[in-house]
Amino acid sequence: MMRPLHFALAAVVVMTTASARAEDWPSRAERLVAHNKAQALDAADPLTTPMIVCQDTACAQTSDVRLSEEEAAMIRTGFGDGGADAETERAMIAHAIGQFETFVGAQNGTWRDHARNSHLSEDGDGQMDCVSESINTRTYLDRLAQAKLLNRHELGGFVMRYLVVLQHVAVEMIELDSGDSYVIDSWDGENGDEPVIQPYMSWRMEFMA
Repeated sequence: MMRPLHFALAAVVVMTTASARAEDWPSRAERLVAHNKAQALDAADPLTTPMIVCQDTACAQTSDVRLSEEEAAMIRTGFGDGGADAETERAMIAHAIGQFETFVGAQNGTWRDHARNSHLSEDGDGQMDCVSESINTRTYLDRLAQAKLLNRHELGGFVMRYLVVLQHVAVEMIELDSGDSYVIDSWDGENGDEPVIQPYMSWRMEFMA
């Protein structure tokens, strides 16, 4: 089976619709993911611990946010008693990522984010590209893992697929029992929409419209 196309965050340059701002995104991703994970490492509740999230194109801007206890409780409720099978857990993860986006968007204005790059308004307040979406998704997944809500999956890295010029970024997770790779892609939907979760090779062979 072909393995996901991973990359060293500090060494890859990704061309996006705003290439000048995109060139240094891997190092920014590395710092943010590490910072957010460290912040919640010994926290009483990883879900309510403050985190830095991306905005704009290629994470050109960031904001400090945190979930309330009520919001964290809503996310936990979605995972039930922890006895779900892998397929059901993926559906729970998708729902939780949508909740994170809704709660965070109400704080930092990214509730305005449209599906994909929404080319007519990609420079508008709150609009994000696949880089910002993927970094935030990885942070949310880390928080779910640190809160011990993921029992059937472990997190992978960022994965890419290519067009002639553009490269599209998303996040990988691995089903523990089978070892199968799945991709979580939050770029396709608007703020608060559940991300697409599909097998890596299915996602890898798609082309962006």
